[in-house]
Amino acid sequence: MSAPLIWIVLPIFISILLLIFRKNYLSICLVQIILCSFIVITALAARFVVSESASIFIYQISPSMNILGRSLVFTTGLKTTAVLFYGALGIWSLSLYIFKIRSNIVPYGLAFIGLLIAALAVEPFLYSSLIIEIAVIVSIPIVANAANPRIKGVSRYLIYFTIGMPFVLLAGWYLAGGEISPVNDEQLIQAALLLGLGFVFWLAVFPFQSWVPLLAEETEPMEGFFILTILPMAVAVLLMKYLNGFAWLRGFGTVFLALRLFGLIMIVIGSIWFSFQRTLRKAISYLLLVSSGLMVVAISFNTSNGYIFSITIRIIDNKKKQITLRSMK
Repeated sequence: MSAPLIWIVLPIFISILLLIFRKNYLSICLVQIILCSFIVITALAARFVVSESASIFIYQISPSMNILGRSLVFTTGLKTTAVLFYGALGIWSLSLYIFKIRSNIVPYGLAFIGLLIAALAVEPFLYSSLIIEIAVIVSIPIVANAANPRIKGVSRYLIYFTIGMPFVLLAGWYLAGGEISPVNDEQLIQAALLLGLGFVFWLAVFPFQSWVPLLAEETEPMEGFFILTILPMAVAVLLMKYLNGFAWLRGFGTVFLALRLFGLIMIVIGSIWFSFQRTLRKAISYLLLVSSGLMVVAISFNTSNGYIFSITIRIIDNKKKQITLRSMK
């Protein structure tokens, strides 16, 4: 048994299977809650390193799996990310079940989270941008509503992530080439610019943040804020993976200065626009932009404490949003 099979392939397969029985909403919602709980428990109990001492509370699984000539590789850090993502989906699904709210988070959320985890686990990880784009496409049924004619926010959400995808893909190709043959300063600057442009679109840095409040306003609170909470976390982890994967990019100090600048812009713009909002949905969306900016600033410190702080910010923010969404319902 391999970790990618349990934490990526199985959720995506179950998500497709549950679509057949989507008329029995509460039943498939309960199945999604049970599956998320199972994944979280197995991830907490699993160990990748083979040890001679056996325990009934610890089981050993393979951290990798090959699919179509590409590898899905889990590390201890990615296992923690899987616990956070599937834990959040489980809590979201439990809220939907308790309050009997119909939402396309059930069952599309399983496939969405599975694809995000796959984007973080794929090796070589220059293919991550392609999987992120697939995850965004899969998330469209979650936020799109046939009864709601307003789709400007959903359209911009899809367009901006689609525009950002080739920039990140080209940057990954540049950086991967640098591992084979030496690169000069000009090539390094070009790769950093491409990577920066891609993540500017993905992280909703000014002036490409307009889709965030529009998506929050046009969609139901549970669906819109589910995407706005989880997706930036996955993009931030992917950004850290790029920085960690290429030592010569990490040694380019301008990258971290640019990240700090982008993060500060997100914090300032989000705070200013938050003060002018009269609707709760838009106000929360700008607070999410501020928390994303704090994550980017924390990453720019280039320390393990900064990385931990960036994820902690999002976890605390996620709990606050859950309480607010329940009160809105």
